Amino acid sequence: MDGRERLTVTVRGGTADRKPIVVRSISPGHQADGVIVPALDIVDAIRSYADQAVLAEVKSPFGLALERGLPLNDLLRDQPAEGEAVLRGLDETVRSAIDLALGAGADGVFYVLDGAYPPAASPMQYGGHYLEVDRAILSGIAEARLNILYVPGGPETYFDCLTDLSAHAIAWDLAASGVAVEQMRAMRPGALAAADSAADILLLERFEDAELL
Repeated sequence: MDGRERLTVTVRGGTADRKPIVVRSISPGHQADGVIVPALDIVDAIRSYADQAVLAEVKSPFGLALERGLPLNDLLRDQPAEGEAVLRGLDETVRSAIDLALGAGADGVFYVLDGAYPPAASPMQYGGHYLEVDRAILSGIAEARLNILYVPGGPETYFDCLTDLSAHAIAWDLAASGVAVEQMRAMRPGALAAADSAADILLLERFEDAELL
């Protein structure tokens, strides 16, 4: 069973020969089952990791706005038409990056859903402007082999409105949020990915970190 097969079986509720490992950094020669790379690096990663799942890391539209320093919340509040136009443009940018990555042969997407926590956005702002955008993007790629939804955020992250979003596995900032694997399992059915031996998939920064769990 190679890494791609091990992850595919795990996220579909089957039994793999061991717990799969996915890493968020590329270390040549490591034996992780999957690697997460920037969308622009997909082609090279696919060549390097033929027997491992390769996921394209893609930021959500709100996350892209944060990265670019765009005051999207303020625009949507003060200039709704302009704000909606900016959000549509970010949505198109994210979808294009996903299409290019999947078209190049990526196994799926590591979707970083930013903004579902204070102070990035209030529950009304996230639910009113961004939730359905994220839902539509994730629903549109449901047929990919393996998508992981990653939710950054602290103890007040709005998990209650995120756990039904389409993804083969969900990951979150376990340390910052304070939400343990058992707590997340009660909120979300299916595979969980975290740097915790109780998770279904070990999601690590480096392959060597598996020795610490």
